[in-house]
Amino acid sequence: KSAAQRMALYKRISLIGSRYDLEDMTDELLDRYGEIPRAASNLLQIALIRSLAQQCGITQIRQDGADIHICAPELDVDVWIELSARFPGKLRMMLSANPYIRYRVEKGSDPLRDLTELFFAHCELQKKPVDKSAEI
Repeated sequence: KSAAQRMALYKRISLIGSRYDLEDMTDELLDRYGEIPRAASNLLQIALIRSLAQQCGITQIRQDGADIHICAPELDVDVWIELSARFPGKLRMMLSANPYIRYRVEKGSDPLRDLTELFFAHCELQKKPVDKSAEI
């Protein structure tokens, strides 16, 4: 592979924004190069996580031991409460001067897959239509 081909591939990977994009890129890499190494598979997953995080208003994700800190300038408390119910025992809101969500990674789990599912659920809840009949 030439440097130009690699750069074009990295650019396409950085544009992954949906499950379809991830599957499409995975299929293309399988067709071109055969089995995908774990590091490359992780890179594809991280590209999707970055895109989803951006859609959710998340500005930073960092790991601290068994915890992943998810930072956003404005945390939608209602969305995160619902997510806490969907991911029991894994999420905790840390409401300090710089609020963040602490996500507990369970031993033996796949944190990239877990974050992907968490952010898909977050995006789904953010786009939930407002129930006008519930308003006073």
